[in-house]
Amino acid sequence: MSTITVTWKAFNNNDPKRLQDFADQGRNPVTSRTIEVENTMGVSHSYICEMLFRDTNWYEGPFWDLLQPLPEDRTHTAMSVGDEVTIEGTTYRCADLGFEEVK
Repeated sequence: MSTITVTWKAFNNNDPKRLQDFADQGRNPVTSRTIEVENTMGVSHSYICEMLFRDTNWYEGPFWDLLQPLPEDRTHTAMSVGDEVTIEGTTYRCADLGFEEVK
């Protein structure tokens, strides 16, 4: 089994007003959902990240189905710049173009 975690954190930034708005609403700007897949069949982590991005932006697809039910308290649904994907302990951040490994 392979473990994949999607962390919605695009709105967790240094904007004090935005963070206060979340606090006032009793919401956390960072939410995660972990799924397990049988195996990744040798598929690259980059490809998995891109598939997760595609599925969460289209609201359909195999990874979308695996992520259901989504956390109720998430700040957004579609993956955005700043969100992260962790695959077997390696974390990748959604960038302006593609994903970058978090060192």
